This record gives sequence, C-alpha cells and structure tokens, in this order.
Amino acid sequence: GYNMYDCSFEFRRLWVEGKLDEIQDLGIPSRTNPFPITMTPLFACDDAGISAATTYSAYEMDGILMYNKDSLYTMGLSPMVLLWKDIHTSKLFTRTLG
Repeated sequence: GYNMYDCSFEFRRLWVEGKLDEIQDLGIPSRTNPFPITMTPLFACDDAGISAATTYSAYEMDGILMYNKDSLYTMGLSPMVLLWKDIHTSKLFTRTLG
C-alpha cells in the first residue's frame, strides 16, 4: 500500500471518495444495504461555509466536524480536528458546567 500520512487533506479526501465510488450501489439504501455510506459534504471554514453547514438538510445533523486541512494525518486523538456541537447543530447537545 501507499503511505497516506504525508499527503494533504484534499488528496486523502479525493482518494477516499474515489474508493467509495468504486463500490457499486454503496450509497443507495436497499434491503441488503439499509445504511448507505456516503461522503460528508465539505464546506469552507468561513462565515458563509459555516452558515451553509448549519443549514444543510440532506440528513439529520449531529454536529460539525472541523479539520485543519494543513495538518498531516495522525492516528488517534488530534488537536487538529474538532467536533462542534451546540443547540443549532445537534439534538444531543449537552452543556457541561465547570
């Protein structure tokens, strides 16, 4: 296999998208495939992009996943990825005090 650790976010995303496209009917719900797999939409991290992400309605939202696209891939937890949940982006938003 090819080492993807040193590749840019855009390349890794394009590669995964191509691999998913190779599998016929993966994104189509059916009796044998009740949970279709599709790529998440990609939005810019600016006012317009975040506004578009919070109003995207193709599926039920459970937060916004934000990547620092200039960072290299690392396995496990990374400070370069953030899952944002608030009352506008998730029904499961919980507020922690402290």
